[in-house]
Amino acid sequence: ASPASSTPATATPAPTAAPDSTLAPAQPAVSTTAASDDTVRLDAVVTEGADVSTTVLPVRPNSAFYGFEELNQNTPRSIFQVSPIQLKTEHFQNFSDLSRYSPSVGRGTSSNFSTFAKIRGGPADTTRDGILLLPAAVRPFNNNYWESVDIVAGVPSVIQGSTSRTAGVVNYVTKKPLFDGDHLILSIEAGRLGKHANTTYRQTTEQLDLNHVLIPSELALRISLQKTDAKQYWGNSASDYYDLYGAITYKPFSKVTINTNLTYTDAGGPMPYGINRVDQNLIDNWQYRAYNVIPRISWTLPGATSPTNIFASRENPGWFATSITGPYDIDGSTLGFSKDRPVAVSYVAPTTVGTVANGGLDANGRPKEGYMALVPINGDQIIYTDKSFSDTTEIIAQNIIEVRANEHFTLRNNSLLHYVDSYVMGNDGYHSYMINKMITSRIEFLTDHELGSLHPILKKIGVRHQSNSGYEFRYLWNYCDMVTGGNQNGNNQDATNPADGNGKLGQYTLLQTPDIYAGDVYLDGTTPRQRVETGYGFWTRVNPNFYQGGGRYNGIATNDSMLRINQLYQNNIFTEQKLEIWKFILRGGARFTLINDFIKPNNSTARAVDNGLLPGYTQGHWRDHQSGNNYDINGSISFKPVSWLTAYAAWDEDTASGDCACCLTMGYSTAPRSASNPDGRQRVINRGGFRLKSSLREFGAKAEIIPNQLFGSFAYFHQTRANMIAPSATYPDGGTTTGDTYEGYELALTYQPSNHFSLGANYSHLDAKTASGAVKSGSPKHSANVWADYRWSNGLGVRASFWVTSEWNVNSSVKVPIQYNVDLGAYYTYKRWRIDLNLLNATDQRNWSPSGNYAGDAYGYLLPTERIGLTAKVTYSF
Repeated sequence: ASPASSTPATATPAPTAAPDSTLAPAQPAVSTTAASDDTVRLDAVVTEGADVSTTVLPVRPNSAFYGFEELNQNTPRSIFQVSPIQLKTEHFQNFSDLSRYSPSVGRGTSSNFSTFAKIRGGPADTTRDGILLLPAAVRPFNNNYWESVDIVAGVPSVIQGSTSRTAGVVNYVTKKPLFDGDHLILSIEAGRLGKHANTTYRQTTEQLDLNHVLIPSELALRISLQKTDAKQYWGNSASDYYDLYGAITYKPFSKVTINTNLTYTDAGGPMPYGINRVDQNLIDNWQYRAYNVIPRISWTLPGATSPTNIFASRENPGWFATSITGPYDIDGSTLGFSKDRPVAVSYVAPTTVGTVANGGLDANGRPKEGYMALVPINGDQIIYTDKSFSDTTEIIAQNIIEVRANEHFTLRNNSLLHYVDSYVMGNDGYHSYMINKMITSRIEFLTDHELGSLHPILKKIGVRHQSNSGYEFRYLWNYCDMVTGGNQNGNNQDATNPADGNGKLGQYTLLQTPDIYAGDVYLDGTTPRQRVETGYGFWTRVNPNFYQGGGRYNGIATNDSMLRINQLYQNNIFTEQKLEIWKFILRGGARFTLINDFIKPNNSTARAVDNGLLPGYTQGHWRDHQSGNNYDINGSISFKPVSWLTAYAAWDEDTASGDCACCLTMGYSTAPRSASNPDGRQRVINRGGFRLKSSLREFGAKAEIIPNQLFGSFAYFHQTRANMIAPSATYPDGGTTTGDTYEGYELALTYQPSNHFSLGANYSHLDAKTASGAVKSGSPKHSANVWADYRWSNGLGVRASFWVTSEWNVNSSVKVPIQYNVDLGAYYTYKRWRIDLNLLNATDQRNWSPSGNYAGDAYGYLLPTERIGLTAKVTYSF
């Protein structure tokens, strides 16, 4: 039987795994016999003859997108599945590794602190069993609590409520307790052994997975525990965490199922921000353009006969000071400052383009004051000082109750609590403290009717109607406290100090300021910023803050800082309708969302104003409240000329909610006002951020080319996604621009002719452009992935994967050339044992990726990807 049936799959119990089963490569998709000793242990189902626990073909029924179960082939959108067997046997470090099985997933940052998957050129949402998650957890990527993944390209479905990211969705399908007996699986993974000392470092992961049946066929428990201690290649960053997951399935009655799960994660380690001052020489030759925080510019001024060396905070500002004295800081457009007071300066407009003055290193190996030096970089530079760290606690609890009244009506409640507490101290005088809380509860009413009984003609052509309608409530609470290093961010910040032993990088060492936060008071209680003198005679800008003890600092909300408390309420109503008529499937869906947003300053800001510590700053108790709404309307038509082929056309018109820069809690944004802010409040809600338009047009086809062996898909898409603009006198409530445009096509093939061999390949063509027509940063036009796995009958197996991307823009003048990577692996299974060896980046390529800090892919900084390395994993099943 082929899984290309026009009706949803009927899930029937598959033969249970043998008690000593453990991890292994994919088994034959057509298998309905007893599972062998090396299969993944899962509550297996047989879908039209294919065992979803052992096949790599996309045949698992999917219910997370529209709510009612259906096969991938019948879903009129680009949906790709990562199977349990692939997740258990492959090496996953970050979201980019999902691109191995989906052409829609782009290769984003190589950092495993990445928050978002990158789909069709933009950040994607993540969901857990269909419910939206907060993306604000500053923690390493881990796959402890999920056993399979659905990757959906394009706008989320109407049942998922108002979101911020409309590029796509990654849905985690959580581990479920099993009723086939008690099991325990232990695994240890160790690495990473490189060619040289700077590419060899500790990366260890221990994992335990326990299943216990409490009441046969009624109550079962599953617990997974994972602990990881891992150094990273660039800058000696680290990703250390432990993750505890527990799940209970309770079936008190034959038509009632309750699935409850809980995740607790504690994570830390310095984050790999990457390297700044990106130019083509850095990309091509791995040479960093090192100079002081404020470089010396060689400029020929009007009326001058020779170049003049002057200081500026960026290389090509419009105005420069011609005369300054003493230690100084020039920002290119305002006054210069001496150590004690502003000094007289005069400004003239330059007539030619300035250049960074060449120089070299001084006797101590540092770049000469105000001059540039090219410094070779490797992976062993230590960016982070002992003051740089991240510390995150995350709790996720979910409960799903499903009551099947009869074959026609089902009621489902899906509720989720997500709590995140993150504190990050960066190497550049930056810190961020965030608390995010989200409560979501969704009620779905599902119907399913065969309409043939109404009329003989309807019975003859086969008419079926399904629907999913309901209501979702979402509450978000966010505390944001972010203190930056002022204009020392981005390309104005130096990152090298080649004289310091191991080539340490970072502003603390570079500026010779062991602690830029001075004691337990403001650095300066009379000004919104404080300038700190450094060993180079420069000043660096730091926002004022309170010292809270224990290394904790509390910021004050000034005009350009994101420090506030925000509460957001969303009420979503939705409906999705599906009608099957003969060889056609018609769909239509709609969502309407009502939004209420409240914002106020954090307590430290109000306290500082009350205590008179910021003279002239009288608006310490400002508040704002805005209401808004947005919507989503979609439709599609599918046609099945033969049982193994489905062609479809889909469209979606969506208005989503914008993010703010700090909290990332999906639904609001803040921005300063001027003419529309007469009472002087420092931060207000950008009402225009509630309705960011997105439009999707997609055409595609899905085919089971060889029944139960070869599956292929093709999709063409055209999507526009609006960007938020700040309020102004012209647009007091903000608004949206024309938006970015994403157009292209995707191809994917998966082949599994037997239990010994599986193969997959995918390709993506993407044209991503801004509203002005410029090519978007980090978006290669071409990308491709190929993977293969072969196992002999004696338990020995080998696998390989390969990816390649065409060149992509870092900015308007810098390009990363063609990049590729090869991973190789070998494994051996014997009874209860499995041993895996993985040779990652086997050709030792020098690839680049965006830095990917917690706010997403960032291109002001780039990360060198990890070099060749060997890892080993041992798994034993009791």
